[in-house]
Amino acid sequence: MQFKNITNKKIIAIALATIIMSSSAFMYTKNVSADEQVEVITTQQTTEGDINAGARGDGQLTEGGAEVVSSDASSDTSNIPEESQLEITPNENPIKAASSGFNGFVRENGKWYFYVNNVQKKGWIEYKGNKYYVINTYALPQNMWRKINGYLYYFNKDGIMIKDQRISIEGKEYQFDKSGHMVSLDSSKRLNEVTPEQGKLYDLGQQTLIEAASTKKNGVLYEWGKYYRYVDGKKVRGWYKQNGKWYYFLNTLNRAENMWRKIQGSLYYFDQNGVMVSNTSKNIGGVTYKFNLGGSLAWSSSQIKIDQVINVAKSKIGSRYVWGAQGPSTFDCSGLMLYAFQNGAGITLPRVSKDQAKRGTYVSRANLRPGDLIFWGAPVHHVALYIGNGKYIHAPQPGSNVTIANLGGYTTARRIIQ
Repeated sequence: MQFKNITNKKIIAIALATIIMSSSAFMYTKNVSADEQVEVITTQQTTEGDINAGARGDGQLTEGGAEVVSSDASSDTSNIPEESQLEITPNENPIKAASSGFNGFVRENGKWYFYVNNVQKKGWIEYKGNKYYVINTYALPQNMWRKINGYLYYFNKDGIMIKDQRISIEGKEYQFDKSGHMVSLDSSKRLNEVTPEQGKLYDLGQQTLIEAASTKKNGVLYEWGKYYRYVDGKKVRGWYKQNGKWYYFLNTLNRAENMWRKIQGSLYYFDQNGVMVSNTSKNIGGVTYKFNLGGSLAWSSSQIKIDQVINVAKSKIGSRYVWGAQGPSTFDCSGLMLYAFQNGAGITLPRVSKDQAKRGTYVSRANLRPGDLIFWGAPVHHVALYIGNGKYIHAPQPGSNVTIANLGGYTTARRIIQ
């Protein structure tokens, strides 16, 4: 019985200690209020959408025209956890401004952003004698807490780290050591006493932002995983030539990369670096394309095959329809398709239309192009070859001849040659 009482006392003591520790933790977190934005390092990544998403529909842009568009407003996302790769270790060095390109702070939508050689940066940065920290939203923290690598920091109105000082934040006193880490209060520092060295850093930080207030973005800048072109602080779109190479900025304002664009009726291709491909042949998606000196598409191996298929089919105009025939002088509908693809492109199609309708890939009416197969019926019982401009060629029915007709309604369409 005595053993049980002792055990119960121990359990009660442990429980009381746990409550006291929990209460202390609660009191601490309560003192760091929500609008102080205490930030914990996590492995969460900020991701970007597909660079090509929503970037269609530039056919109406005229070459050489650059429309000025206001910069997008950025939402307040200061509560997003910092990315783990931004943690600083004793062996890491802060980023320093480059000697060329666009460098320094820029104010946009009420926030400050930092660039090194045209690239938006985040993490620890050394600039004009001060050490800054740019958060994962690329904004400079101002009057804001941050927990980085296990240490709590506070940054003043100019984004300068408070260090070697005891200050009051929202009515509560905090103390920071010479590294900027928040530490326990002691008698080594008096409230709001600033060392001459730290005072110079505060003054320098204030002056840095004053001088940067009139800075405007210019040139091609890298932001949030995409390239944008700025003129006097505004994003612009359209053609842009740099170092003898042509680039194109989309209606979505980012640079075209790894994509086709139809501009003023001509097709262009922009590589992974955004450079317009010109005066060369290039394999794209297994198809060889030839580009003119000015960058417009001259021809492709696929287009050559399509043209040959259409030419073979056209050469049979007037040939008599015979059920089950597949050339060379008489045809049924699927026989004509089989003959044209075999002799024009070396492609063997199934014999009957319902099986031909299972080959290739589906094509919507809006995306029909010459060389696509058009089908009628459910189940499919007729097939024709689309030749462009709302017309198709086919072998209609017994008693008729191979002919060209205007496209009306149909059931489905398939692309055989990509």
